[in-house]
Amino acid sequence: MNALDGQDMLALIARALGCGLFIWVLLRAVAEAPPAVAAVVIAQPLAIAAGFFAIAAAEPETFVRAAALRGAQAMPALLSFITLVAVGFSRLSRPALLALGLGGWAAMALALTAVEWPFWLSCAVTLALIGASHLLFPIVPGLAPRGSAGPRRRFWPAAVQGGAVVLVLGLFSSVLGPRFSAILAAVPVAMIFVTLAMKGSGTPRWAETYQSARLGLPSLLSYFGAIWALTPLTGALTACFAALLPSLLLSLMSVHLRLRLAPRTVS
Repeated sequence: MNALDGQDMLALIARALGCGLFIWVLLRAVAEAPPAVAAVVIAQPLAIAAGFFAIAAAEPETFVRAAALRGAQAMPALLSFITLVAVGFSRLSRPALLALGLGGWAAMALALTAVEWPFWLSCAVTLALIGASHLLFPIVPGLAPRGSAGPRRRFWPAAVQGGAVVLVLGLFSSVLGPRFSAILAAVPVAMIFVTLAMKGSGTPRWAETYQSARLGLPSLLSYFGAIWALTPLTGALTACFAALLPSLLLSLMSVHLRLRLAPRTVS
């Protein structure tokens, strides 16, 4: 367990609260924003970034870089969650849906992070599996028209869980090590609660949400790569912040391309 004095503990609690706020904003944006804005927001590594800020504040740079590589390796696990939940969304109950998605995510995350490999290989594997996921959940690049707002949803449970992840990483990252710290930071907290909310409200836009999450994976992947590359140059904390920029730019480019590919599907 990391030794923290009073000021460090207050800083850690502040980061946990910030993570909860980030996730709350993410879910509100996905639920209420126009499709193009929601697609950009859902591709941002907000919860992951909060987790990595906690890691960077507690651990040396070598640890942070190793965790970034393992986080990139775990990206196909998030793809597994998205694909399995999308395939079973119409047929399964909420408990069965989450059991399927989280079971696939955990199995993939543990298998892919067992041995560290280069970032470029993580990119190749993730992109190849995105293409292969088309066989189960066909890729539709266009953005669906904005639908009705639907029933009001509660977002605070996701915020609480996200903040808890930051607290655990800040206190126990040394015990967890780079591999399990990265896996914990990459738990699909927001997607879990988005899934529960969509399943409970019967929204017709669920497929579009999962399409945006899947097509936003390269943006998340770029966040890990930027941390790994920038940390020796800027330090870990600065790298965790600066890495948000290429992630945002890549998600904006992705959504722009989706608008160009299917402009008539957008309201």
